[in-house]
Amino acid sequence: MSFNKTKRNSSSESLELNADRVKLTMSMSSYLRKYSLLGAIGVILIIIQSTVFGHHDIFPATPNLAYMLVIAVAFLDGAAPGAVFAICAGALTDMLGAQSVTPQCLFFLLAAVACSLFMGQRLSNGLPGWILCSASACAVYSVYTMLYISVTSAGYSLLDLFGKTVIPELWCTLLFGVPIYYIVRTTVKNF
Repeated sequence: MSFNKTKRNSSSESLELNADRVKLTMSMSSYLRKYSLLGAIGVILIIIQSTVFGHHDIFPATPNLAYMLVIAVAFLDGAAPGAVFAICAGALTDMLGAQSVTPQCLFFLLAAVACSLFMGQRLSNGLPGWILCSASACAVYSVYTMLYISVTSAGYSLLDLFGKTVIPELWCTLLFGVPIYYIVRTTVKNF
């Protein structure tokens, strides 16, 4: 009789363990779907950045869509996903030549980690917090671009570079960053 009771207890324990495995598998599959969807969005944005905005003068400057995606993922989803997206987006951006002025991979990584650690934990996940975070990140990126161009090429004056390149790119990137924020927020909240 006691053998049957222990057998029943062990079978109920194994059912509980199997239930935990199913929950784990379901959450892993949802993570896989979420990051696959965010990765597809990133590839599409980088292709748009490198083809449409890279070869046609639609706006006075080229928006950095990949950078806004990295900042949005880091701000809304945390440091680790932001860092992974930063490395992937930076490498893909460099390979496709979407932003040919500066190397992107390491800078994207540092910006994602800084945005997530310093801003994402202290600000609300709403639009005003993200605007403050992305504006700060874009300002740092503008200074990085300006320093990189001034060091690598002597033909630019800093005032021309600042007025004709840095400020228009900053505003253009922030303008296109708002829809990217909403896309990432919707994607992250659905999973």
